[in-house]
Amino acid sequence: FPQQNVAPVDVTVYEALGQLDDSTGNYIFINTTFEPDKYDTEKLLDFASQGGSVFVSAEQIAGDFADTLGIETGYSFASVSDTVAFQLTNPALVARAQLRQYGATASFNVFDTTAATVLGTDTEKNTNFIRMPFGKGTVYLHTMPILFTNYNILHKQNNSYVYEAI
Repeated sequence: FPQQNVAPVDVTVYEALGQLDDSTGNYIFINTTFEPDKYDTEKLLDFASQGGSVFVSAEQIAGDFADTLGIETGYSFASVSDTVAFQLTNPALVARAQLRQYGATASFNVFDTTAATVLGTDTEKNTNFIRMPFGKGTVYLHTMPILFTNYNILHKQNNSYVYEAI
């Protein structure tokens, strides 16, 4: 993030966003499960509606946040093989990522195809990365947080996928 102020946050979303004067920044979550409570969801989506960008990468996105956005995540075992590949759908971005010997892939079972833009898929063409406009801002949702770990970023060409995804 060149020329950007990056700071870890160790308080709730509600507390952190309640202290901000500027709502045009980025808020990034990378975790196995993302299920903010009602108050955190309201603050986070208000942040997006004011012009902020929210990036969430989690295998399971649930609760009020998922309900409000009309999404549902799940696992696919059909794509289990020696190697599972992930690619971005924008033809200008050629980055791909691979996971070896991975048991299942998370993807979106339900999302509004008229409101969301598909940004990424896996080997089986399951959607795992979408962009949703929200007010003046944008919510980016990704279902394979393991791709953003140190180990996988350093593996082969995966770092270009992460760079282009974020």
